[in-house]
Amino acid sequence: MRRGLLMAVGVCVAMGAGCAGPPVDPRPNVIVVLVDDMGYSDLGITGGDIQTPTLDRLAVEGVFMTQFYNNAKCSPSRAALMTGRHPHEAGMGSAIWGLNRDPRPAGPYQGYLRTDVPTVAELLRAEGYATMLSGKWHLGEREPHWPRQRGFDRYFGLIGGASSYYELITDQPRVRVMANDDAPWTPPGAGFYMTDAFADSAAAFIAQHTDTSDAPFFLYLSFTAPHWPLHAPEDAIRAYDGAYDDGWEALHAARSAELEDRQLVPDGLTPAPLPTSLPVWDTLTPDEQATWARRMAVHAAMMTRMDAALGRVLDQVGATGEASNTLVLFASDNGASAEDVAGRGLNDPSVPIGAMGSYDAFREPWAWASVAPFHRYKLNLDEGGIRTPLIAHWPDGLGPGGQRLDTPGHLIDLVPTILAAAGATPEAAFSGVSLLDHWRGGKLAARPLYWEYDGHRAIRQGSMKALYREDEGTWSLYDLASDPAEQQDLAADRPDTLSTLTVAWDAWAADVGVDVSR
Repeated sequence: MRRGLLMAVGVCVAMGAGCAGPPVDPRPNVIVVLVDDMGYSDLGITGGDIQTPTLDRLAVEGVFMTQFYNNAKCSPSRAALMTGRHPHEAGMGSAIWGLNRDPRPAGPYQGYLRTDVPTVAELLRAEGYATMLSGKWHLGEREPHWPRQRGFDRYFGLIGGASSYYELITDQPRVRVMANDDAPWTPPGAGFYMTDAFADSAAAFIAQHTDTSDAPFFLYLSFTAPHWPLHAPEDAIRAYDGAYDDGWEALHAARSAELEDRQLVPDGLTPAPLPTSLPVWDTLTPDEQATWARRMAVHAAMMTRMDAALGRVLDQVGATGEASNTLVLFASDNGASAEDVAGRGLNDPSVPIGAMGSYDAFREPWAWASVAPFHRYKLNLDEGGIRTPLIAHWPDGLGPGGQRLDTPGHLIDLVPTILAAAGATPEAAFSGVSLLDHWRGGKLAARPLYWEYDGHRAIRQGSMKALYREDEGTWSLYDLASDPAEQQDLAADRPDTLSTLTVAWDAWAADVGVDVSR
């Protein structure tokens, strides 16, 4: 609609007519796309074996940040994305606190967004933006903390965390709720697939808005894919028949080599080795190999199906004439998950993996390949748990040509970046910084990045990273410029550097309310 107004004004000017129409709002629409549990090398643009043409195109045409960080876990990452603050400052220093539990004390670990910390939706709505969310929320399960109470005009999606992609399973201790605006919503008995439903709702929100309003819009499209359970339509899975029959060692080696060829990791990098607790592929029986290969094929199918769903949403933007003035941001909330969900008792072993009734995960062996060449996974502050790429695409604002940036960035940077793109100057304080000038060729000032999750601690300054693994109980030191796989601990060789970083981490932790003794 805004593009139509612009064309009408142009016609008046060309004809020398005196028809003064309403001013066209030049601010961009903004779409933030977040996926769930994606490994660093799960994109076509990074790993090569999974088909993600929509995202690959956005990366080639836009800005591709190769060293972008999250907070290792769904809810803390979403809190950072929504507020531009460290999760502890927003009340989400740990996982969400579920419906069936007594409330936690208010503070850094309360388990839902603090009401006195504004969300990007609240800030943009105050600037005249229409605000929409389609997908996973996971920032407060009780109704006072739902999206419509946190700045979103429209909402459709999953209030909590992981869920079947085909139904809401009711006989599990973790209650799952879907909502349409403020009303609980139940999927239909057949023909429902969560990823498609989120995309269809997002496209409908855009169409409804642009048909009735000239205001720019903010859409948060929050997919659950590729988070477990492994669910995908059979035709999508068949596209990967045979693709993973050589096993996780072969996939890890191929992806690591591809990343090196694309200069996304240093030449001669030593990738993280297969953990000694995991089986070697060739020691498995043929039936075991077939089952494991199916798991990875479903994971890949979930990524491809998500990419196609995003493509349909962007087609809807294109139909409005607004594609060139829409800022699209893509990130993941953490790295791949090594979790095994068999203990939930929800899997029917008689049902093929990926179909309704199955409830499985691709587990640690494939997670190791998915985060190649990095170390560890989701829930950890090693690079495999917190590093995934960022894609930014905005032809009118960033130009039509693509660029790759190896500068570190973080989810806390997205709110100030979005507000800068929208021309807004709110009084809210942010932990992150705007990346917009950097994307346009400016230099990003050096600054430390900090993390804490479940007792794990980390700080990165320049290329140096100090990392405290809770299960090991000591600080390590790595130079990520040469060793992003964190295989060479420099703590003993550079004690002064380690001390400087840990002192800085302690000061930050005290400032944001970290409590590692919880």
